[in-house]
Amino acid sequence: MSSYHVLGVTTIWCFSVCMLSLHGVASPTETCVCLKNETSGLYNPIHIEFRGDRYYIAEQRGIVRYFETRDKQAHVLLNISDKVVLTASPADQRGLLGFTLHPRYNTNGRLYVYYIGNSSGLQFSYVSEFTVVDDVALPATERILLRIEQITNAGNAGQLLFGHDGYLYISVGDGVGDDGIPRDHAQDPTSLLGKILRVDVDGQSFMGGAALRYGIPANNPFVDKSPWRPEVFAYGCRNMWRCSQDRVADKDGERRIFCGDPGARTSEEIDVILSGRNYGWNIKEGNDCFDSSKCGNVTIENEALPIYVYRHTNLFHAVVGGYVYRGKTLPDLYGRYLYGDAMTGNISALSEGHGGWTSSPLPVCDQQQCPCDAREQPRDFLLTFGQDEQGEVYILTTSSITAFKDDGVALKIVPSLGEKSVTCGCNRRGESLGVVVLVTLMMSILTGYASLRVEDVDTEDLVY
Repeated sequence: MSSYHVLGVTTIWCFSVCMLSLHGVASPTETCVCLKNETSGLYNPIHIEFRGDRYYIAEQRGIVRYFETRDKQAHVLLNISDKVVLTASPADQRGLLGFTLHPRYNTNGRLYVYYIGNSSGLQFSYVSEFTVVDDVALPATERILLRIEQITNAGNAGQLLFGHDGYLYISVGDGVGDDGIPRDHAQDPTSLLGKILRVDVDGQSFMGGAALRYGIPANNPFVDKSPWRPEVFAYGCRNMWRCSQDRVADKDGERRIFCGDPGARTSEEIDVILSGRNYGWNIKEGNDCFDSSKCGNVTIENEALPIYVYRHTNLFHAVVGGYVYRGKTLPDLYGRYLYGDAMTGNISALSEGHGGWTSSPLPVCDQQQCPCDAREQPRDFLLTFGQDEQGEVYILTTSSITAFKDDGVALKIVPSLGEKSVTCGCNRRGESLGVVVLVTLMMSILTGYASLRVEDVDTEDLVY
């Protein structure tokens, strides 16, 4: 075959492949979104936070990196991989589990982490403060605020969140692991397990005559109510995995904190966290009785019901809390709470109405309905959400749940092109069998025509 013939057939083939991506292969969905890859090569990213022209990503292996928004170049901010306890097992829920920057980070350089470590043969959750010098958080600056003994390798929670009030909220798991044995930590007033804690990292308090490395807010609900620990803000929590505070106040003037709490047997739940309230575990799971010896007809003291519950299925059984969308690029989502499921990567949106909260899926659009730079798909496992300073929402997802593979990505949720369809070169694959047959027929006809019209010149006879 001549070189011209090869070129002609190649051009025809490229044209035909492009035909596969024309409008009509898949119809657009009115409520779908697109995903733009912001950063890849991440190791089980568990948190993303935005400040000015940088964003910070914490990885379960014990490393926090920051990225310049302009060029996406990565730099290591903190490395405590030698302090965390973590194995390559996909079931290992330890390691670095939480990270956040002080509200005045730009002036005081203080950041906070929640990680699982060992001491004298025992396993603890550590909430620690580090100080950044010349864009590096030196391990030697660690100041341990809290050390909470953990009894299993799972159910350790780890959310760190500075609220609008300036206090640090800490989600501590109840320690229920894969053994499935129910424990009473979440209902125990003397334990910090299974609680949402609230402390003042800029203050100092005393307990039992000893100075604490943080202050106790005077309006914490159990201050001076023995035997309660004064750090407790809410209780009855199983393993609240990802919490956030709405940027906009509700009708009562409150900026609500939302958390997703994974279930044990049947249900996943989403809660709004209120001061002094009991979220039911391990008496209830979702809206159902979990321990019949405890619930029965007994009223649960200070009970707060979930705002939304969904059942376990073969696909859905690990809720990941998200954010109330407050961006501008997706007006239809404004005010809706975006959340997901860890085991599918699927995203959903909660809407609040007079009759309560309702959920609807938020699928990813067909690729032809997305901008050329926003045609990503979620990976197999959804780990967490993020929100930038403009209120836009991100998902952090991975195709390999082990913490030592760089399969994680940070994807920004962006709007689709609506009814408009765009072809981005000859690199799309069609999904319509009818179009495939049509294009194949066109290829045959055009290739035959090209073979009649192109002079057959042996490439060995060409002179350069």
